Amino acid sequence: MRNSRLLELLDTLELRELKSLKKWIASPFFNQRQDVIDLFDLYLKYKKRGKDFPDKESVFKQLFPKQTYDDHKVRLAMSFLNRLVERFLVFQENEKKEATKKLTLAKVFKEKNLDKHYLQTIKETKSIIQKSEKRNAEYYRLIYDLKTNELEYNVHNKRTQNIGIQEVLDDLDAYYLLEKFNYSTTAISHQKVYTTKYDLGFLPYILKEKDNIKSIKNNPAINTFHACHLSILDTENSDYYFAFKKLLFKNAKLFSDKELIYFHLGAAISCTSRHNRGEERFTLEVQEIHEHAIQLGVYKNLNQFIFRNVVTFGLHNKKYQWVEDFINEYGPRLKTKHQDAMIAWTRASLAYKRKEYKKALTFLQEAKFEDLLHNLYAKITMMKIYFETNEIEVLQSHLKAMETFTRRHPQIGYHQQLTLDMILFMRKIITLNPYDKTAKGKLRKEIEAINNIGWKKWLLECIEE
Repeated sequence: MRNSRLLELLDTLELRELKSLKKWIASPFFNQRQDVIDLFDLYLKYKKRGKDFPDKESVFKQLFPKQTYDDHKVRLAMSFLNRLVERFLVFQENEKKEATKKLTLAKVFKEKNLDKHYLQTIKETKSIIQKSEKRNAEYYRLIYDLKTNELEYNVHNKRTQNIGIQEVLDDLDAYYLLEKFNYSTTAISHQKVYTTKYDLGFLPYILKEKDNIKSIKNNPAINTFHACHLSILDTENSDYYFAFKKLLFKNAKLFSDKELIYFHLGAAISCTSRHNRGEERFTLEVQEIHEHAIQLGVYKNLNQFIFRNVVTFGLHNKKYQWVEDFINEYGPRLKTKHQDAMIAWTRASLAYKRKEYKKALTFLQEAKFEDLLHNLYAKITMMKIYFETNEIEVLQSHLKAMETFTRRHPQIGYHQQLTLDMILFMRKIITLNPYDKTAKGKLRKEIEAINNIGWKKWLLECIEE
């Protein structure tokens, strides 16, 4: 019973939602089954007491005290309750979308030939949409729905030359292209990290003609997405990144928090590619991008990967207290299943940077890292600690296990070769004769030739040690 979909769903609801749901379930318009009402009340009783919900047999005894156990009856009550909760959540979500509700109402009035009601509702809908500062895909979707609604009405009720066809075409262009950019930018970012390739359809052909298409060429939202797209796609030309950064900072108010997270993540990925090539100024750029996102408040519900990236570059920039404050504030906001591992890894990384090696190892050894990259980063941190504490025998054993792990997981993309290179050089360093200046010089040149600043600087320091 504990692992049922129903209980998983109910456990996500806040107290205020449960109170509203109770009224919803008790309404005869939505539910006329007393066993469903009783089942929900039973859930509330156990939740209030802080106790685990019982098994189906115990539930049956409390719902149907004078009847012989019937598994089907319990499952049926659970199924009806689950369906009611789902309908309640849909209703709640739709209640937030005032413009969408108004448009639906306008369609109803139009079908019922209530012209005055229809026109008034359309006017109210326009007002709601225009009050928003957002000019993103969602905005153009609403505008497109509004204009198509009006167009259908005008076709049947007006005999004028302008019935709104051009506006529908223009808004559809903007809506489609913004949505296309949204997912294409995500795809390109994903390609940078993992060994995969996406077909972007005819987006590249549209971009070649973008400045010749009247409906989109001066659209600030599309221009921002386009700049983001170029910045991630071409990391050789830094002008693309700075053009995107300028537009992002200028046009942030046009986008939703979800879109702003994608933008800031895209900017961070773009900077990271340049940082890994040795362009050190981009280490500070990543920090500035993350601080801008935090200032805007878009990292309220950040995922584990963004959390890791923020901490990593905060540590690169030696903002140790800032990183500690960030971990304490944003770590508890991660999804429960990622919290322990991510907080452990980031605290370990911070402890390592502060040379608190025992504390760092304790965090790493106690955490369970399910994500492959987080597992890999933990192993790299442990490798550095073993070297810096002169635990050479432990380090050799660790390098062997680390190599096996890396070779078994080609899905980590370019990280696989980077890690194998690191292991190779680490082995050369620990077997190096510290008095052989020629060998040291040769190894130093080999490491300097590798175009990845992420670990090159540390390896060079290891040679000197």
